[in-house]
Amino acid sequence: MHSYGIDRGCPQGSCLGPTLWNLIANDLLNDFDNSEIDLYAYADDFCMVVSGSTRQSLETTANNAINRRYISVHDLETRNLKLNIDPTRQTLNLNFKPSFPSEVCAFTDGSKTADGVGLGVIVFKGPKPVWTGMYRLDNNNTVFQAEASAILKVIEWFKSTNYNSIDIYSDSLSSVSSSTCLYPKSPIVLSIHKLCAEIAPKKVNLFWIKAHIGIFGNEVADTLAGAATEINYNRLNVKLPVSYLKRTLKNELLIRWQSNRDSSDKVFLLDFNKVGSSDPRALLGLFPRMWFRLMVDGSTCTPWHMRS
Repeated sequence: MHSYGIDRGCPQGSCLGPTLWNLIANDLLNDFDNSEIDLYAYADDFCMVVSGSTRQSLETTANNAINRRYISVHDLETRNLKLNIDPTRQTLNLNFKPSFPSEVCAFTDGSKTADGVGLGVIVFKGPKPVWTGMYRLDNNNTVFQAEASAILKVIEWFKSTNYNSIDIYSDSLSSVSSSTCLYPKSPIVLSIHKLCAEIAPKKVNLFWIKAHIGIFGNEVADTLAGAATEINYNRLNVKLPVSYLKRTLKNELLIRWQSNRDSSDKVFLLDFNKVGSSDPRALLGLFPRMWFRLMVDGSTCTPWHMRS
């Protein structure tokens, strides 16, 4: 029986690729068995899940696992693998079981009605409210933006206080999940991440709760958010979403097309000279679905069923 050292990868698609990969993956999965690290495998991908109470503990645990296990299996000491968590990407703590352990707790909600878009927040210290807020957004903002802005407003208030920890409760699962995402796309959520990094070591816990099940703080926040859609003060300047831009452009194009069609009885034909090219084949890349059923010949377009 012969043994061979592994010093390079195996290209995907080769006959022995799956077998060789399974040999390596089996040893790696066995090496992580019964450890403090959870390793999940699917096809040729691995996902290593590490838990820790602080950013430093996450880095230490993950780096120890990489150095002790990955290198021991693959003999790749020269790669000097190391994990560093960007403090500006530090996520919030996510929990689905409210327990009210912090000094103060806040409830947030967003609302969009025919009157407008608004958000409401209320903060309690024990049974006593210590701060409430109502803010109105542009009528074209989304409910998600209102919900995320409500979380951001609470953290901004928390930054100006002497409290060391706060629990934030929201009934918007999308805003909670986005706020705990490591690489969010929403500018509002990015502001939440940066603000949490600024106020460290202050602790922010984010919880999701069900809506309209009788939780007093959530019901108050919902009432405040509904009232905020009608106020003319405390306006927030939040950038309009991309969906609003797409919807506006689509409606404008439909209006112009309908107006041009109604103002003329002629059949509209495409003039290739006006688009800057005498060869209509230059437009194939712009309208692939439209030109699929046409055969371009010189400067004319002939349907497939009429070509000679």
